[in-house]
Amino acid sequence: MECLYATNKKALAAKNKKLAKTILHSLTKTTRLKKRGVIKRNGLYILRKAKIPSTIVEVGYLSNKKDLKTIIKESGQNAIAQGISDGIIQALEGNR
Repeated sequence: MECLYATNKKALAAKNKKLAKTILHSLTKTTRLKKRGVIKRNGLYILRKAKIPSTIVEVGYLSNKKDLKTIIKESGQNAIAQGISDGIIQALEGNR
């Protein structure tokens, strides 16, 4: 798993990174997938053009048997969704 974020907009850079870290941390609690980290990717259009804190969550690799097993199971999908949801909520609560 990894979360991508952009720093090209100074007003959002810290919030983007915090959101990415928070979601990744939450996902590590709800899944057993390998954590690859938080990665700065300023070249991605969708992150570059975002007007609110944003991240891209890459949950797993279909070429990795363990990742694939988690991704195709309903219980794995629920764990992934819960991890992302919990991370977003934590990030929002931290921005109040």
